[in-house]
Amino acid sequence: MILKPTSILVSTFFVSFSSFSQIAQAFDVAKQLNPAMAGLEYKVNANLFATGAFMFNSRSTHVMGNYSAYNAKHKIGFGIVSTSNNFSFENYYYSNRNLTKLSLNKQFSISEQLQLSVGFGAGLASHQIVLNGAHFGNNGFVSYGRGLQLETGVALKGDRWVVGLSGGYQLSIDKKESYMNQILLNISAAYTFGKAVGLQFTPQVLISHIGTNIGGTVKYKSKYALGGGLAKSYYGYNAFSPYLTAGYTIRDKFSINYTYNFQRNDVFSAPHHGLTLSLNIGKK
Repeated sequence: MILKPTSILVSTFFVSFSSFSQIAQAFDVAKQLNPAMAGLEYKVNANLFATGAFMFNSRSTHVMGNYSAYNAKHKIGFGIVSTSNNFSFENYYYSNRNLTKLSLNKQFSISEQLQLSVGFGAGLASHQIVLNGAHFGNNGFVSYGRGLQLETGVALKGDRWVVGLSGGYQLSIDKKESYMNQILLNISAAYTFGKAVGLQFTPQVLISHIGTNIGGTVKYKSKYALGGGLAKSYYGYNAFSPYLTAGYTIRDKFSINYTYNFQRNDVFSAPHHGLTLSLNIGKK
């Protein structure tokens, strides 16, 4: 069947963003997109999240990592976030999306248990789409766009909770690729019930320009964790998809977490398997 170039392009945009939204499953990683979150909860924080879905004729992978630290002398937090998303469908088309962002914030102690962070972030994004014309009776199609991200953010941290809000804009560096122009938004909130020596429950919400995550985690003795929730992409036609997580923490510093997402959308449906590695030193 010969497909029109326009329909192929629309489908490609949908697919390229759908798995990119899977970062919403890794709550601790995704909230770092807010520049005010860098170095707010830990003196040193590092996360690596990878997820993928493999079907008979397509492949979707996403990797996201961050590193942040806190300078106690100057009360400054800084961090870096990097993401990479790839999608391929047989030999028909290929999509790649990348983002690298730097963050810097100033933190203020409002009271003994309440901290305010105000931050600024800047990053570079790129998106490449390649269509193989040999399969569609045309000369093919290649698009490469670049964008500059600028945003500001604020965050409040209490003894048991943390909330954050950031916003900004991604400006297309390549004028002809106007789809790179984008409003940025990131809202996150989490509250922990219970005691670290026993049972704890942490409901959490993440709403961003990428997607939404509504979920929670139950942790026992600060070591064993089970959780789940619903995640939805704001790109394409994704529906809310349930996901489950299980994790283990070693010496309150190193954590490993597995995520299974029942990915659902109107074009491609396949479960995503995700793995998150985290290092947290010096809880504040």
